[in-house]
Amino acid sequence: MDDALLPSLTSILTVFSSRFPATMLELCAVTTSDVLSLVHTGSADLGLMFCNNEFPQGVDLCYVGSLPFNGVVSPTHPLAKLDVVTATELIPHRQLLIRDIEGQALPHCPILSPHVWWGNNFNTINAMVKEGLGWSFIPAHMAEQYVHQNEMVIMNLSFDHKPWQVPIDRVMAKQQARGPALSWLADAITHLWNE
Repeated sequence: MDDALLPSLTSILTVFSSRFPATMLELCAVTTSDVLSLVHTGSADLGLMFCNNEFPQGVDLCYVGSLPFNGVVSPTHPLAKLDVVTATELIPHRQLLIRDIEGQALPHCPILSPHVWWGNNFNTINAMVKEGLGWSFIPAHMAEQYVHQNEMVIMNLSFDHKPWQVPIDRVMAKQQARGPALSWLADAITHLWNE
């Protein structure tokens, strides 16, 4: 599961722990491409990932909803002082982006600046944003948390009327045997974004 999706799962995991108290569960926060690999090789039974517009062999994909994203900077960053930020104003500033260990970037994050620093998870990106090292697009629930703590500012982007939505897929191996616990968890995750 991508680390940006984990906070949304808390309510499901609370119910899961009471319904299936003897079931062992291991959560791994990895990038989208790593989710596919773990499920395909049988190292994981179920995964959540940002859609990558491909239909990989060996796994079943199920679209389950979308996660809103905001453009953010540190309150001390020059972009934070602008009432409205255009794409042209973003270009000269360092952009902070995510890619996996193999070097594959998330397909939903456009590269706008020629000055890019990479991280492999949102915690790394968020730490760099808070230090004023650049700007980034991060999930809205993370942005709101950091704004509340006065560690980030959500930019008013001229090209975004509202936060853009990134589609999320549930991933499971094809023809996988599913016991009651896995079936319940897969169904609960499928309906998570209906709330």
